[in-house]
Amino acid sequence: FQPGEGSKMLAGDGGEWDFLPLPLQACETVWEEVWEYQEGDKRWFAAENWRHARRSREETLVGAHWEWIGGWKVCAAGGVNNQGFESCRSLHGGTVGGFTGKRTFNPNHGVRRRRLVRR
Repeated sequence: FQPGEGSKMLAGDGGEWDFLPLPLQACETVWEEVWEYQEGDKRWFAAENWRHARRSREETLVGAHWEWIGGWKVCAAGGVNNQGFESCRSLHGGTVGGFTGKRTFNPNHGVRRRRLVRR
């Protein structure tokens, strides 16, 4: 990625942000993550905080200079199930019953999410 004209990121409200280089900071690869949430028959994509919803997992960086090396991969770190899901009892329970840093799965929980990454 070389920042310049056409290097934009879509904002959640349909607007765009310009990408500009930071002095003395460069990298060969950019990683992107999105979380897939499921609650009953409802499914949506968001940031790690479920309230920051996205229209789709493809709401992403755009422009002539971006090219993704591969597709989305499921992150299987922690105690997730074989599909990469962790679970919690409720999204609205505050610190009790919500997702934790341990990334565990319990089939009796009503809410689950999994982390998808790509570069």
